[in-house]
Amino acid sequence: MLTLSKKQKAFKRINMGIKDKKKSVQAKLQKAIELELAAIPPYLTAYYSIHPETNREAAEIIKSVIMEEMLHITLAANVLIATGAEVSLREDNIPHYPLMLEFEDGETNRDREFEVDLAPFSKETLDVFMQIELPGWQPEDDWLSPKGNFKVEGYTIGQFYEVIRKELQELCDEFGEEQVFVGDAANQINESYYLSGEAVPIVVKDMKSASEAIDEIVEQGEGALPGDKEELVFKEDEELAHYYRFSEVFHGRFYKQGDDLHKPPTGEAMPVDFTGVFPIKVNAKSGDYEEGSELWELNNEFNRLYSQLLLQLEEAFNGNPKLLYTAIMNGMKSLNPVAAKMVKLPIPGNKNGLHGSPTFEWLNTSDYEHWKVVKTVKLDAPAMEVWKLVGGFYNMHLWHPDITKTTILPDQLKVGAIRRRLRIKKKPKVLEQLTFLDHEKMVYKYKGYKGPWGEKVRDYCAEIRVLETKVDKECMVQWSATFFYCEDPVSRFYKRGLKALKKHFNKD
Repeated sequence: MLTLSKKQKAFKRINMGIKDKKKSVQAKLQKAIELELAAIPPYLTAYYSIHPETNREAAEIIKSVIMEEMLHITLAANVLIATGAEVSLREDNIPHYPLMLEFEDGETNRDREFEVDLAPFSKETLDVFMQIELPGWQPEDDWLSPKGNFKVEGYTIGQFYEVIRKELQELCDEFGEEQVFVGDAANQINESYYLSGEAVPIVVKDMKSASEAIDEIVEQGEGALPGDKEELVFKEDEELAHYYRFSEVFHGRFYKQGDDLHKPPTGEAMPVDFTGVFPIKVNAKSGDYEEGSELWELNNEFNRLYSQLLLQLEEAFNGNPKLLYTAIMNGMKSLNPVAAKMVKLPIPGNKNGLHGSPTFEWLNTSDYEHWKVVKTVKLDAPAMEVWKLVGGFYNMHLWHPDITKTTILPDQLKVGAIRRRLRIKKKPKVLEQLTFLDHEKMVYKYKGYKGPWGEKVRDYCAEIRVLETKVDKECMVQWSATFFYCEDPVSRFYKRGLKALKKHFNKD
């Protein structure tokens, strides 16, 4: 029987000890990622609520902060990965709104608590944003709210990162940097995979680079580290920290050189119109939208894209850094057109005339099932006569009661593919592409091509076929499809179409 030597036993004890102590700082780094993520939906909601032709400077400022929050998530993730852990961005890690943030500074016994909402662009909303990005110099105020549900060690986010920095340094002092930073640097996000803004991700290999990553996060958010000179906040040719950018919008005025960072900006006026905003519902939930309505469909689509974005980020952080480009350039940007449609739509039946807004809820796309749907109807009519009506790829609006218009796409000759756009009552437009047509056998096949339907219901492939059962007297229409989704969204639609055909051809 093999026994461990004293040296091996000592090494095992050290290894177990550092793993246990690492868990504390790794948990804080995971929380830091979740805290950075928690700010993005409120910022995006305010951004989405702004009318397109108003508040352009304010909208650009909010957008710039959002992109830097993505960098902060990336930097915090790099530090976490460097310690040998993995990032988690799943259902249990995403924030729910209203979100109560509770900051507790154990050293000075200063606490603050406030509510963060998914709310439209307003002075009140900007005040909350400034509370999120609060610098360490800010004195304790009297805007305390009930006890929070997201606890942060420190009076500000910056101080929370100082707690993380201190724990990392203590681990390095006790066990050595080579035992603390054991993660594969190749799995981290470097500047090759990040295409936004002047600041770039920092690959973390040791305490020095970990500290640099933390400095970048704190300086962009608060603008100054403890002990820094105040003039550092207003460097020439550099973006102001988040707190000060929000302060500019709040006060409707830009900062200028020489301004006191403890006071409002005194520079050039910024046009801010708090009336140029869609009246969206605060902290909207999926249950606020009637099932099957346009807002319900759009919100499901938004949540699907949002959940997919988080999964892409998680995969990018955990060993596939190339996927970050897809997550940011495709995933992040794909949210915008869906949200833009939602904020313009009033919620049916809402007494206050409030509009819809994305709910930023987790949609578990892993629950999708593989469906195969087949529906038929027997008709007292010659097969060829029926085929003349249903066999035309652009004829569906002539026989299906839910389809109001079938359109040929203007670029069809250019792309070569045969596609159609269906306008369906109370639903987003659907784009489909013909994949097979045989007039002799009276069958055509098509697939979902683009738009909310094709994005949401995966791999949708359908077929319409007319089968002759009695020569020149009777036939059967078969409509079938295969797809991946969490439920069956087509059976009812197919039945309504086939029922209309029966009414059309079976006169008696």
